[in-house]
Amino acid sequence: MNVRAVAVPVAIAGLLIVGVAAIYTPRLSTAPIYLMHDEVNYALQAHAIAQSGRDTNGRFMPVYFSETGFEAGRDPVPIYAMAAALLVLPLSEGAVRLPVTLVAVLNVLLMWALARRLFSSEPLGVLAALLLALTPGHFINARLALGILFPLPFLMVWLICAERFVTRPSRGASAGAGLALGLGVYSYLAALLMMPAYLAISLATAWREWRRPPARLLMFGFLVALLPMLAWQWSYPQRFTELFAAYRPMNEASVLTVPAMGEVLRDRLSVAWSFFDPNLWFVGGPGRLTNSTRMAGLFPFAFAILLPVGAMAAWRGGLGPLGSIVLAGCVVAPLATVVSGKLEVNRILFVLPFGALVAAAGAVGLWRRGGVARWIGIGLVATAGIQFAGVYVDYMGPYRQRSADWFGGNMRGAVLSAIARKEAAGGMVWLNARTPIERYWRFYAIATGHRDWETSPTYYDPATLSAEQIAVRAILVCNAGDPPCQSVGASLSWREVERIVEPDGRESFTVFARGD
Repeated sequence: MNVRAVAVPVAIAGLLIVGVAAIYTPRLSTAPIYLMHDEVNYALQAHAIAQSGRDTNGRFMPVYFSETGFEAGRDPVPIYAMAAALLVLPLSEGAVRLPVTLVAVLNVLLMWALARRLFSSEPLGVLAALLLALTPGHFINARLALGILFPLPFLMVWLICAERFVTRPSRGASAGAGLALGLGVYSYLAALLMMPAYLAISLATAWREWRRPPARLLMFGFLVALLPMLAWQWSYPQRFTELFAAYRPMNEASVLTVPAMGEVLRDRLSVAWSFFDPNLWFVGGPGRLTNSTRMAGLFPFAFAILLPVGAMAAWRGGLGPLGSIVLAGCVVAPLATVVSGKLEVNRILFVLPFGALVAAAGAVGLWRRGGVARWIGIGLVATAGIQFAGVYVDYMGPYRQRSADWFGGNMRGAVLSAIARKEAAGGMVWLNARTPIERYWRFYAIATGHRDWETSPTYYDPATLSAEQIAVRAILVCNAGDPPCQSVGASLSWREVERIVEPDGRESFTVFARGD
């Protein structure tokens, strides 16, 4: 055995894991500044599974996690990953965000494993891995306790298997590619459309190159992975109806006439066109501050040059026989968001590994041309690193203040204040039923060791509540400026306990207390 041939890849893999983790994992509890409500929902499901093996609706080890208000159910891979973390870590913001961050580290490692084979070079494999790690859309979404980044490792494994069955057809690679895509269906809702699309790309390649046997193995691996979903659908046949009701990809009445169908088609084409907007890709990124700092696009600005150069190189064989698969993967990436009828960043992150790989092909192509082209390639890669450093500093600093409202405001502070008051003096807690604060109460009640308080608050309607309706020994949390705040503030029997403020000093909640 050639010791060096083994030691070098192991050392590179270790350095990538440690280096990327050192950048991606710091301050998970406070950057982003708060948990958004969907993160709390994922966390509550994961905690329920970790504690009892049942979801929040009482189903034992479900395939899909049903909850009040979203009966169709959340996807299992991210929730089971979070549950695994909560088996060893106490419930906290950082603990529920850690699994997706580790998935992002895994993505970078898998990119290296793929690219080193495509470019037949360890350094160029590292380059491709670093380009993915420096991609703002990858970093920012790797710090949210959601399922949106979980499809990517399944895509990376599929690409690794695809590279093998394209270069050296084998039963294992063909079945493995189908299995990876099938398992990816459980990673995020949009994958229900995207993984079959990537399977179709695989089948087209296998059928063209080797006719039927590889295609059958691809289908076999994919269908084996879908058996749990099919069994769940058999047990809960209403799930797809609930999904349609929740997302409504199109208005049922709109497809009854030819003009209406034409309008739907135009809307979908408009969404597809907006997906390729240079501002989204390279300049300002998505509009939502939960998924972007607005200081960069999904990709580094340098990719505006590296991507077209890389696409041309891939078309000419720069990615070997995998080039057509990678380019096709980029083209179909907006499928889920087009079907939904609205451009949502959560549904387009499938493009990230394909984009990073094509950009790497562009950088490699410039390097191999030598001369001025080589220096241009070096400069573009360097600017990607410089831009990422700026994004990182802003993300850990000013971005936290800018994005506070997008993450729901300081409900954490309001709930923790009410919990502290209840610990000190007792009393019934009253919370606003028209906000998501109920799920925050459950999260922080568990996190602070008061699981028996999960269902203890009373939920009020701010449009009808008055101070006189509230019993003695009560703690009231209300949004600053709401009628209950004004009514309670004018009552002599109540006193203000704490004003909850945002990072910019604005008051967002007020906590009042009333004694015996």
